[in-house]
Amino acid sequence: MSLETGHLLIGFGNRQWVAAPENLSPAFYFPDFFLKDLLPWFHHEFHQEQTFDALLEGLKKGQSFSSAEYQWINLDQSHFITGFEQLQSLFQEKKLEKAVPFAFEFSSCRMNSEILRKSLIHLLEYARAQPTYVYGFWDKHRGILGATPEILFKVGSKQKNALYTHACAGTRNCQNKISLLDDPKELHEHNLVVQGMSESLAPFGKLHIGDLKILQLPFLSHLITPIEVELNAAYDFEKIVEALHPTPALGGFPKQASWDWLKKYQITFDRGRFGAPAGYLCGQTNNASCYVSIRNMQWDEEKMMIGAGCGIVAESKLTDEWEEVNLKMQSIKRMLGL
Repeated sequence: MSLETGHLLIGFGNRQWVAAPENLSPAFYFPDFFLKDLLPWFHHEFHQEQTFDALLEGLKKGQSFSSAEYQWINLDQSHFITGFEQLQSLFQEKKLEKAVPFAFEFSSCRMNSEILRKSLIHLLEYARAQPTYVYGFWDKHRGILGATPEILFKVGSKQKNALYTHACAGTRNCQNKISLLDDPKELHEHNLVVQGMSESLAPFGKLHIGDLKILQLPFLSHLITPIEVELNAAYDFEKIVEALHPTPALGGFPKQASWDWLKKYQITFDRGRFGAPAGYLCGQTNNASCYVSIRNMQWDEEKMMIGAGCGIVAESKLTDEWEEVNLKMQSIKRMLGL
């Protein structure tokens, strides 16, 4: 898990899943998207901090990898189209202003130690040079690994009364010469995210909304608006998660109506931890960060899968949105060497 110091927090040894952090050692937070897990936290028997370079050096030592190509299949387009059409009707009825359908690509190739090591090397080399945050966990049966540009929130020991987050919504292919700042549809979508997050955070303290800017990544660019909260009380990690998640960037706007729609949209396949919170809490320092787990690969004993979503508003065009989903899929494959 990425730390604010620029290092990585690594847990290893026996893992114990718990309902809430139980001691002063770092606790990792990996619930499902709909926050139904009764034991969303875990502690490890051991933990340490590592630099990106040190971990990469160890992973690369004495290793050579096959040049195998992975076959990916996407069976979700028809479901995505149905969802898009449903949303346009809900927009016309004034029941929703934004929602985020998603799709998955699957590979029957099973995860093994070589694929995991190779993907982790690619991911770390990418993330150490980009404004993204690494997260993941795995065991013999399942796992998730990714690097996200999106923060749900973070609280540091230097400013214990301050919470930082950002609205991250609006996407553009880097080859597109039209600026995100000149696109009315993307600006409208982004402003809904700022509005929704501001409403969720208002009970926690005084808000400071920063200036809109562009986050430039190798394959995609996004609109970003920083948000800071002067907390009016000691923070509770899970209460902040419940208030913010899912932000309109991953859920929709208004929050409850889009939440209800997402539950119905998931009927064909369980999204697992795609878009779920992923974070850590250091009991000794009270430092905490929680990320939005997009741009990742999930796997179990039968398959690997990658997912991507896109924000739909009334002005959205189906072909553009499906293209955005596929662009995000391609960026994940490149990032993970898949």
